[in-house]
Amino acid sequence: MKPKLEDVAKACGVSLATVSRVLNNHAVKPETRKRVEQAIEELNYRPNLAARSLIQHASMTIGIVVSSLVNPYHTLLLDAIEKTLRQAGYLSIISCSEDDPSIEVDIVNSLLDSQVDGIIVAEATPLNNNNGFFSNLGRQLPLVLINGNPNHVSSSLVMMDQESGMHTVMARLLELGHERIAFVMGSDSYSFNVKEQVYKRSLEAQGIAVQDELIVLISNPNHYSAIDRCAQGLTALLKDPDTRPTAVFASNEFLGIGAVKAIEAAGLRMPEDVSVVAQDNTYLSQTLYPDLSTIDMNMALLGRSAIDMLKQQIDTKDHTPRKLVFFPTFIERGSVGKHS
Repeated sequence: MKPKLEDVAKACGVSLATVSRVLNNHAVKPETRKRVEQAIEELNYRPNLAARSLIQHASMTIGIVVSSLVNPYHTLLLDAIEKTLRQAGYLSIISCSEDDPSIEVDIVNSLLDSQVDGIIVAEATPLNNNNGFFSNLGRQLPLVLINGNPNHVSSSLVMMDQESGMHTVMARLLELGHERIAFVMGSDSYSFNVKEQVYKRSLEAQGIAVQDELIVLISNPNHYSAIDRCAQGLTALLKDPDTRPTAVFASNEFLGIGAVKAIEAAGLRMPEDVSVVAQDNTYLSQTLYPDLSTIDMNMALLGRSAIDMLKQQIDTKDHTPRKLVFFPTFIERGSVGKHS
């Protein structure tokens, strides 16, 4: 027979109200909470979410929209979000926009029809980020965006400072004597655009001319097929020893792996001939030899922080936009060396 709330209360010698307070994450003495949680686990008790929803006038469901499901960058984010939501008693509905603004709008409208309690959108498409769509949405229900352009949206936002991470990488590569630095990026994204601006400013500040041929544009960079497109895009640059780059910055780790493939195919060594830095710090960065230097975007921290911000909106019913900015860390590994 399926255990009931009364069975949990009886097993740990507390009232029904106390068990309910634990389930709803309200204030309870730590020792009492521990007894109740142990009884819940031993009895394999599962709360009736439908009943809780009727009582609380909430669906206990959160909609999550990401731009890609194949990039480990988003996998780390979703893992943190889903675990944090589950601990708080929420279910999640995860959808992928494939970086398509119309799909993104359709998904959001479907989530609204499903009466979710709130929505989190990671890497919103630039069109919807800039045209007021999410600003209007944030006035209807709890909403938090993860990363994106902080200048064109009046919604709650949790983000990593893309500019500071790029500054750190460029300063380090220049310090190591690299002047011909290839920059591999996608298109039409705040993240890519701000990095390109820092890349150019950093070179110009050192009196180094920006060379357009060293800026390599790769389509659909959040799909694993970008690995081969990046390798192909860098092949011509690596042929001539007099003009090839001595370092490559790749804007995500799919592109970083593509850079490594191109270097190996050209018969070159990393980092002796060409240094490589990528962004994200997913498990992919340590599947190569030597390990890939990378900017750690700490997606787990962003995910947990976004849930905290969303729950605050849900609990207080205050949708006033807030912005929380974190600073990434540059992790230097064996893929970077001094240019002689």
